[in-house]
Amino acid sequence: MTTLHPHRGSFLLIRSREALLLIGLLWAGPLLADEPAADPSTDWPSVIAQLRQQLDAMPRPDTRRQLAIAYNNFGVSLVNLGRFDEARQQLQRALQYDADDPQFRANLVVAHLEIAKAAYQAHQLEQTRGGAGAPNLRRRL
Repeated sequence: MTTLHPHRGSFLLIRSREALLLIGLLWAGPLLADEPAADPSTDWPSVIAQLRQQLDAMPRPDTRRQLAIAYNNFGVSLVNLGRFDEARQQLQRALQYDADDPQFRANLVVAHLEIAKAAYQAHQLEQTRGGAGAPNLRRRL
């Protein structure tokens, strides 16, 4: 699985890595390997709920940015758990709050690639089991 990383404020080399992902190099290696993975113990839904309340009470750009980062980090955590569809939704929400962040876009690309990879692996497994997707095989009599 390709490794995603939470947002830490560093944008170095993102554009070149995002370009690699966009041309389909799923196994190009981890993104921003020098950054730690998202903390799986963080209760991201609670963090997001609190930030949404703050944003509703007093709309401020810094709260909006924090909310985008929280959605991104929640999405990264979900990808690391193999919950790719849910991760995609959270990463899309991050982009709704900050559409210009290239790291958020790169993480969304990785989530889409992981979804495609899982679908391909399921298809391959179905074929090896002789399911409906497998070519017709004839027995030699």
